[in-house]
Amino acid sequence: MALFAFTAAIWLLPLLLMRMPGFIRWSGSFWGSMLEYAYTAERINADIVIFGDSSAIFAIDPLQIDSSLGLKAINLPNTISSLPIVEDLGLQHYLSYNSRPRLIVFYFAAWNLNYQDVARPDKLYEGEEMLVRHGTVRQIAAFAGTHPEEAALFPLRFYSANTESFSLSSLMHWDRVPGIAPARGHATRAVPDLKHMHAPCELPAELLRDTQADSAKALGDKYRAQGIQVMFYMAPVPACDNDGILAALPYAKVGAAPPKQIDPADYENDGYYAHLDGHAVPEATANLVAAIRSVLGSGPGASLAVDH
Repeated sequence: MALFAFTAAIWLLPLLLMRMPGFIRWSGSFWGSMLEYAYTAERINADIVIFGDSSAIFAIDPLQIDSSLGLKAINLPNTISSLPIVEDLGLQHYLSYNSRPRLIVFYFAAWNLNYQDVARPDKLYEGEEMLVRHGTVRQIAAFAGTHPEEAALFPLRFYSANTESFSLSSLMHWDRVPGIAPARGHATRAVPDLKHMHAPCELPAELLRDTQADSAKALGDKYRAQGIQVMFYMAPVPACDNDGILAALPYAKVGAAPPKQIDPADYENDGYYAHLDGHAVPEATANLVAAIRSVLGSGPGASLAVDH
C-alpha cells in the first residue's frame, strides 16, 4: 500500500505543479513559454488571428501586419507536436476572452496539413504540457483514456525535462523568446550555434509522404460553421532539389495556394525545414499581407485560393 501511495504521488505531482499559474516561467520546457502565450492573450481583440504550426511563430510578424493593413493581428503559437494533443484549445481559449476576429488565418507548413498523423509519439510532450495546464479534467481524462501509454510516460518526461534543464539561466525560459507578448506571438530564433541550410538540399521523404489534409480541413470547417471567415496559407518552403514533389500535396482541399519556394539559406538548419531566419521575416510577412488583403477585399463568399 505504501508503495502504491508513493507511486501515485510521483505520478500526480507533475499534474499539480503544472496547474500552478506561474509554473511555466521556471519549468524545463523549451517550447512551453512560447505556447503559453496563446492561453494568456486576453483583451487583445485582434482583427486577424493566425493559428497553425511553429512555422508561423518565426516567420510572421503581427506588428508588420498591423502597419501594412491597419488591422490588429496576433499569432497564437503552436508546434506540430502540440497540435495533435491540444488541437484548437488555444484558439478556443483566445476566442473566449476576446472579440470575434474578422479573419482566422490557418498557417501551416505544407507537410503538416494532416497534423494528427505526422507528429512522432515521442515528441508530444509540449502538447501534453499545455493540455495539463489548460485542459479541463474531462479533457485530460479523455486523453489519458485514449492514450494510456502516453499518459503513463508523461511524469517521466516531466522529470526528465526539468532535471536536465536545472540551471537558473535555462529555467527562466522567457529569455529564450524575449518580447513574445509585445510582439503578439512572434519570436526570433535564439538557439546558439544553429546553422543555416544551404543548397543543394533535399526535403526528407517522411515530410512528403502524407497526401491528406483531414485535420486542417476539419479545423477550417469547424470555424466556418461558426460564421467566422477563414483562410489557409501555406508557409514558404526551401527550394530543394526534390521540391517538385510538393505539387502533389493537397492544398486545394483547404482552398490554399501552393507554398512559395525560397532560398534554403533563409532557413535555420534545425531539421524542421520550416523555421525562417529573422532576416527573411519581413518578406514572408509581406507575402501573407498580400494574401490577407486579397481575401478581405473579396468578401466572405469569394474563393480563398490566393496566389502569392
